[in-house]
Amino acid sequence: TNFASRRIGNLSEGERKRVQIARALMCDPELLILDEPCQGLDEDQTNKFNHLINEICKIENVTVIYVSHYQEEIPRNIENFLHLEKGERI
Repeated sequence: TNFASRRIGNLSEGERKRVQIARALMCDPELLILDEPCQGLDEDQTNKFNHLINEICKIENVTVIYVSHYQEEIPRNIENFLHLEKGERI
């Protein structure tokens, strides 16, 4: 999708989140923290967003921390998990 000619307010929520990730990556971060990034997205938008995150996980100099209440939302390339229940590690 060509985002360059569109205003951010005219993008869908999923498109807006992908643009925000692109903006963050322009700074060449070592760490990317995503807190409930798929909240408010439908299944198709979640799949597109997680495809992008899977590609980012392949970049060697970027660590991704992905916070979610739903294990099924977590992209497949997220390798390490910390599962908490009622504040306790499981």
